[in-house]
Amino acid sequence: MPFIGIRGDRPVLPLEVADDGFVWCPSCEGKMKVREGEKVARHFYHVPVDSECCGESAAHVEMKHIAAQKLLERYPDAEVTIESSMVDGQRRADIRVSFAEPDSQLGRGIAVEVQRHHHQKSVRAVTEDYLSAGFSVLWLSEVDYDGTHPGYDDVTLTDPVPVWPYAVPQLIEEQSRPGEIGDWSVQVSERGLAPFVENRQMGQRTLGAFAESAGTGQKDVTAPDWSLERTISLALTPESETVQDLTAEIFRDLITEFEQEKDVIQTVEDYRESTRSSDRNCYVNEWFAGGPRDPCTIELIVRPSGEPVELSVEKRRTDNALSVSVEQDIVDVFTDLVATVCTELAFVSELEPQTSGGTAVWSHEFAQRARPVNCTITRTHGEWVELSLHRSKTEYQPVETISVRVLPADIEMLLELCARVRLHVDTGAE
Repeated sequence: MPFIGIRGDRPVLPLEVADDGFVWCPSCEGKMKVREGEKVARHFYHVPVDSECCGESAAHVEMKHIAAQKLLERYPDAEVTIESSMVDGQRRADIRVSFAEPDSQLGRGIAVEVQRHHHQKSVRAVTEDYLSAGFSVLWLSEVDYDGTHPGYDDVTLTDPVPVWPYAVPQLIEEQSRPGEIGDWSVQVSERGLAPFVENRQMGQRTLGAFAESAGTGQKDVTAPDWSLERTISLALTPESETVQDLTAEIFRDLITEFEQEKDVIQTVEDYRESTRSSDRNCYVNEWFAGGPRDPCTIELIVRPSGEPVELSVEKRRTDNALSVSVEQDIVDVFTDLVATVCTELAFVSELEPQTSGGTAVWSHEFAQRARPVNCTITRTHGEWVELSLHRSKTEYQPVETISVRVLPADIEMLLELCARVRLHVDTGAE
């Protein structure tokens, strides 16, 4: 029988509630009324009466008080309250830790839920509500406590589900509109993300996002449902350079995945075998057509015997082409080019250029003996990114320029082209 209810902002006993009054259950947040009998002490009961919740137990009260004391020790400058209203009065945390100033990862504070039984509250719904209110969430269960009721000795405070990754909009989704990254599953570890995270705190698990179900990787089946040991799902916004750098790194990982695909490896090996015996060049190219543009080809010519690689861009309709010999490491340069183009295409609807003619977001100069060639990626006002090659003029030779449009639908072809280039160059160097 429940003997503790919540009215207003504080817990109350049945003797404090009138016969026609009601309170809220601190365990399931359901409505409760009061009753008593000749041989039954005055107590609360759930409405409707068929509720499976038995109300707050003495063990639950004990667990909350032990956790509150431990939280006071960990956050001595914060305000720690028990049974505190959180989200417009609709949610009440077992314990609330309120910071005087918002923390860069934990937000306004921490909402703590102490669960003796996993079914008491909807873990996902409660977590999302608290995160939306700017509070990180800490779930505790009996496995976090030393001893057993009525002799709990201590509690181990695990890492909260932080506000930081929850608060930004989505970048990678299983469903994407045309031109976005698509339905690839990108496995990114916290260690890999750490260099891109601003204001991170050492030793704090800042990137674990709450998930309702486990990912495809292995997890400890004994972990509670709110464990952070899950595949993380990040939501990001494109405005900051940090996020753009992170997105480019994700595309580099996707290029590596294409390099490891058996079909791509076999295609490269078969082609190289057919050209090796006759000492012919390897032409690694992709044809881009469709949409608001002239069809074009991006091609890299891998010559035998370690000769320089040639990068060529050609417009088929106008028969306009420009080629440049690349003596430096084409693998790194071309990978940066493709990763940057794909990053811009992923955000093509969200990022606006800063000038009417577009904004250059990447450039590289290919050193030539007489006439260097500059390669530029430009953010435009359209649904595309512009890739340009520009060879400066000399006293006897005019300027040479070619610009082609790359569309969001080209992302996968660009990634695979880059993977094939990397495989060809690496294999050719052997």
